Amino acid sequence: MRVRDLTFGALAVVLLVGYIVVGQRVAPLLLPSAAATPTPARPTGNVPAPTIGGTIAFVLRNLPVFLFVAAIVLAGLNRSGGTIAERLLAWILLLPIGVTGLWAAVFHLFFPEIAAKDIGWEPSPFQFEVGMADLAMGAAACLSFWRSLDFKAAVVVINAIFLLGDAIGHVGQMIVAGNFAPGNAGVPFLGDLILPVLSLILLIIVQRSEAAARIS
Repeated sequence: MRVRDLTFGALAVVLLVGYIVVGQRVAPLLLPSAAATPTPARPTGNVPAPTIGGTIAFVLRNLPVFLFVAAIVLAGLNRSGGTIAERLLAWILLLPIGVTGLWAAVFHLFFPEIAAKDIGWEPSPFQFEVGMADLAMGAAACLSFWRSLDFKAAVVVINAIFLLGDAIGHVGQMIVAGNFAPGNAGVPFLGDLILPVLSLILLIIVQRSEAAARIS
């Protein structure tokens, strides 16, 4: 294994840890504080076990994190797809960007009330347009997994514009409307910041690597 592969692998692990740590540390700071309401102690035997519905909701709300972890693991396990940067770029486009885009599209198109509530909005007809945009970019990102680097580059640029624009909108909602709902100030917001920046960095690395290989 080349030193470059080890370096990019270590960078991916650091980004993953940073993603999780920042999410845990920033969320309490962003969420408005509320006075603690004392509750009577309950016997341990009467504490209800976590419900299946609650577990599913947790997984869906944090799906981009799970997909990001899966992308790193799969990029590290599959050594036949070029350098670690190439593999990581492909898997990030397929999973945390592509699948997450399709997942967001499903909720905006078919469950707009749930999507709006999670983001802190009222349901709106504009969610159909947002859902179609999510669908288009998610499908293109998934397809790019099997396509050329030029195709990947176009998808990376388009998604970077869209996701970073989303992040700006989320910040505006936090400042103007005090909207700290999970869908506005939680994992989706962090993903809108981290994924486009990381994919752009990986794209530049891969392009430079291919250019150097052609010259040599």
